[in-house]
Amino acid sequence: SVYDAHATFQASIAQQLWTLCAQHLSDDAPLILDSGCGTARLWSDLQMHRVIGIDNAFEMCFHAKQHINSTQANMESLPFADESFDVVFSSYAMQWTRSLDAAIAESFRVLKPAGLLAMAVPVEGTLHELRESFEQSCLASHVMAFRAADEYVNRLKTLHRSITQDQLLYDSARELMRAIKIIGAATPENPTRKGLMTPHQFKQIEDYYRANYASSEKVIASWNTLMIVVGKNK
Repeated sequence: SVYDAHATFQASIAQQLWTLCAQHLSDDAPLILDSGCGTARLWSDLQMHRVIGIDNAFEMCFHAKQHINSTQANMESLPFADESFDVVFSSYAMQWTRSLDAAIAESFRVLKPAGLLAMAVPVEGTLHELRESFEQSCLASHVMAFRAADEYVNRLKTLHRSITQDQLLYDSARELMRAIKIIGAATPENPTRKGLMTPHQFKQIEDYYRANYASSEKVIASWNTLMIVVGKNK
């Protein structure tokens, strides 16, 4: 899908998160809930079959059905019985929640007593170059403000936590904006969409971005990722 073509980095994060999670698993065939599953390609790549996915977007669920059983649902109100899953896995999804407390509470509700919550989220500092470019051009940012890492860590007693810092290269600021719109990182309150900005405004952003955050004719975009593994009864 188009989403997968623009989500190679997020796919690598999901792979890393699963590797961390698997280190804490005793069950060789856990029943997994992928909360905010996207296209769920990870599970096909890993050849894992005991996975159920939920996503708020119908299109994501449609693509996910190629790899796992999936249903359209909100991670703040999961349509499953208490203590149903060995693992709740959520990669680059929990940041969209309106109530982080509700999403975490629901995750723990559906986990079995010895279950694990594995989460990867972009945190404060992610895409700061693009936000700054908008601000310096006196325009409202089209990038959501990501939560600080402490907003997650302070709510949880973690078995593992780490922050990775990656810099990705894009052909232009416009290409970056197109990519984050496709993967869903444009702010929900003011999403990037055709016709919203004038050519002059695009040029302002592009010029500032290239003057301050360019490398070898590409523009740099930072992604700061918090990875957490939590035991329900730890």
